Amino acid sequence: MSKGKKGGKKKIVDPFSKKDWYDIRAPSTFQQRAVGKTLVTRTAGTKIASDGLKGRVITVNLADLQKNEADAYRNIKLRVEDVQGRHCLTNFHGMDLTTDKLRSLVRKWQTLIEAHVDVKTTDGYTLRLFAIAFTKKRAGQVKKTAYAQSSQIRAIRRRMVDIMTREATSVDLKDLVAKFIPEAIGKEIEKACQGIYPLQNTFVRKVKVLRSPKFDVGKLMEVHGDLPTEVSTAVDRPAEGVATMAQESVRALEGRRVLIVNAHVSMGADVAETFAREGATLVLTAPQTLALHEVASRCGGMGGFDTLAPCETLELDLTSAEQLMHEVTSACKGVDVIVLAIGGTEGVDLPGPQDGSGDSPAYIQMSTDGSRFLAADREFPSAGQAALSCFKKQAAQE
Repeated sequence: MSKGKKGGKKKIVDPFSKKDWYDIRAPSTFQQRAVGKTLVTRTAGTKIASDGLKGRVITVNLADLQKNEADAYRNIKLRVEDVQGRHCLTNFHGMDLTTDKLRSLVRKWQTLIEAHVDVKTTDGYTLRLFAIAFTKKRAGQVKKTAYAQSSQIRAIRRRMVDIMTREATSVDLKDLVAKFIPEAIGKEIEKACQGIYPLQNTFVRKVKVLRSPKFDVGKLMEVHGDLPTEVSTAVDRPAEGVATMAQESVRALEGRRVLIVNAHVSMGADVAETFAREGATLVLTAPQTLALHEVASRCGGMGGFDTLAPCETLELDLTSAEQLMHEVTSACKGVDVIVLAIGGTEGVDLPGPQDGSGDSPAYIQMSTDGSRFLAADREFPSAGQAALSCFKKQAAQE
């Protein structure tokens, strides 16, 4: 008798089904604010999505940031400092000349002069600036070479260091970046060294950020002063059996208090974002405070927050819908909607689907005091839309 194969066929899961796209936003110093998108695995359990985004460094060409092809010889590095909704807020993290530009500058019959210096801006950033310059023929010179003497090179280098130090230490990082874009420091060096030896092609070749001050979200928001009010955009993941929600001008949940239990799971965060967009005031609970603040950051700017509390403080009984309603309404007064974010409905006393389908991801039940209880399966891609759809349908019947 032949033995069968152990285990069933492994289920193939699309890895992109567990990821979300986030917009990358450049500081207001640059003309083009939306510079691209980045992908990250969405929040699940103790693994926070924003932790995987913070610290990412993106290299963007200055021509794209300034919408000017003449600036294509520079690359700007931007570092993700914070995540607001679906927007990654970046700050300046470095600058460099492109390789082709740098190699095109090096020629015969001239002297190459380089200098570097460490400077500290008024807002606490320590930078290392690298400058490069090339000598050129004097006016009316017949000799084909333009070589500077060693004493002249040392004098020019001292002046380059002095100018870079003066220009960088008198301003904050935002204003210093504004000087890098039009090459104001390079022009100042050429002007100051004219009496020593004529210079050409003078650039701040490279900028490194050595140390940054302690993160301050207030200062970062000043750099991103014109951030849109609605900072979160849902990624469409349409699923069969869930009707597409129509765009509505009125926010259906304006002023309603919504409790989301286990807001740290992916479904809970999805529902929180959807309800916040509708104007609800959220009461979030989760086992870990860090996860709660991640969800709050994701929903920032769209709704209000009354409470951020670990689940243990409520001591909820998650096996009975009616018991949960009683405990939650006792602990959180004035809650209009209760969302229980669970992996499935097994072991929980829930009513059947309300939309007529046999595999609806959302369940809804009216409690004895008129509050609404709603639970959705976190595995369903559009759980947030389904939850809100059920809520609106129930509200329309009242």
